[in-house]
Amino acid sequence: MKQIFVNPDKKNKTRSKPLKEGEAWFRNMANNAPVMMWVANADKQRVFFNTTWLKFTGRTIEQELNDGWMENIYEEDRENFLKIYNLCFDERIAFRTEYRLRHRSGEYRWILSMGNPSYASDESFLGFIGTATEITQEVQARSLIKESEERFRQMADAMPHIVWMATAEGKLNYFNQGFYNYTGQPQDEEINEASRKIVHPDDMERAKLIWMHYLKGDRQMEGEVRFKRKDGEYRWHLVRGVPLKNKDGDIKMWVGTCTDIHDHKTLNEELEKRVEERTHDLQEINREMERSNSELQQFAYVASHDLQEPLRKIITFADRLQAFKDNVPDKGKLYLDKIVASSQRMTKLIDDLLNFSRISRTGSKFVQTNLNEILEKVLTDFEVIATLKNATITYQNLPVINAIPVQMEQLFHNLVANALKFAKKDVLPVITITARRVTAGEEEKLNGLDRERHYVEIVVRDNGIGFSNEFAEQIFIIFQRLNDRHTYPGTGIGLAVCRKISTNHGGKIYAVSKEDEGAAFYIILPIV
Repeated sequence: MKQIFVNPDKKNKTRSKPLKEGEAWFRNMANNAPVMMWVANADKQRVFFNTTWLKFTGRTIEQELNDGWMENIYEEDRENFLKIYNLCFDERIAFRTEYRLRHRSGEYRWILSMGNPSYASDESFLGFIGTATEITQEVQARSLIKESEERFRQMADAMPHIVWMATAEGKLNYFNQGFYNYTGQPQDEEINEASRKIVHPDDMERAKLIWMHYLKGDRQMEGEVRFKRKDGEYRWHLVRGVPLKNKDGDIKMWVGTCTDIHDHKTLNEELEKRVEERTHDLQEINREMERSNSELQQFAYVASHDLQEPLRKIITFADRLQAFKDNVPDKGKLYLDKIVASSQRMTKLIDDLLNFSRISRTGSKFVQTNLNEILEKVLTDFEVIATLKNATITYQNLPVINAIPVQMEQLFHNLVANALKFAKKDVLPVITITARRVTAGEEEKLNGLDRERHYVEIVVRDNGIGFSNEFAEQIFIIFQRLNDRHTYPGTGIGLAVCRKISTNHGGKIYAVSKEDEGAAFYIILPIV
């Protein structure tokens, strides 16, 4: 931009006062400016520096005038700066350049210097007016970016995959060395043209559609395309891309990779073909297994019923013998007590087997079930034993889910009974039952479950004797026990029933514990 000023060297007494007032106004304005300002005459001599400049350099105006200011320029930058400075003076054109200037602290800081030629009203050249702005942080940021880009390129070239970058609009602007090594394309060829040459003709249209689909959104892209290797063979590649966004969420660029998956894909296709050939046989085997499982369940159910009849007779005759207990020798009394105890254990075992058999038959109907009501009913059954042990049982509001009520009752009954049974001798039992929704980010909790459904997590926690977590799976196997039967009586079926119920409802159960630090049972169930 051309600057027009009145030539102060012209003798004009009638205009001397306005000139002095204009000069005073300019100096006042310049000294209050937040940027460094300077003025040079037609002989390239600096004749003015504003207050901001002097504060930056820590020098006086007398030290800076004429060529004194050049002493502050970093020695390695001086020659290049003066070359640009003199050229622009000689050609009388605006300039913009960067150099390092010594700060009053003694350190050199980066400066953006800009100047424009100024002219008098009669078009005579007066010199230059310019500014100097500190840009140290910007230069450092550019340096860091350059270093980061260099590190990225070195890392990308070392990768065994093809690495690419593209603009926010989808135009490719970078391939790593792996692309050229793999495809044999010349490095001086335009990138987008080079990429088109390697795509299989049959995949070209599909690749465009995939790319355009992802460009319309902001999700990570993924697709499979055949690329031509330098030996002429077309091989399948997995193409992945990630959109990089700024702090406002706008996509600035895309970065991605291309991975050769040809061998893996052809192997999968061969495996799929073999699986398809055997599908009929596998389906028949599955049907046979279902028939076998059904027969086993029926056998367990019938066997349990048939066992009850002789057992009832044993219990009846044992009760009758109790009437003659005073006439029985001490050793006979011991045998009688063992018969009664064994009968009771057998009764409990048969009842538990029947429960397990009933659970295996999933004929019961699912209905909307309020788990609070189920738990209240279960806790009523434990009022006496909880009072005897001075146990504290608390629970939060449980949800309403689609479930089989009687099985939910069995589930809570077994878990509460388990917590009370394995309480420490000298510690008052504390049992807490909590519930919460499983969030979308907790994928590990949903392993093996239907990700399309919503789930609730119920935790039954106690402060009992606990167990080593290496047995966390073993405790759910039927008839498996970790503790002495006489100290902690039971059949080893209760937790197996809990797992079966959880599975029947499309959920799962697992335990976390440490010895002597209590146990926590996590039940994951679908809400609907």
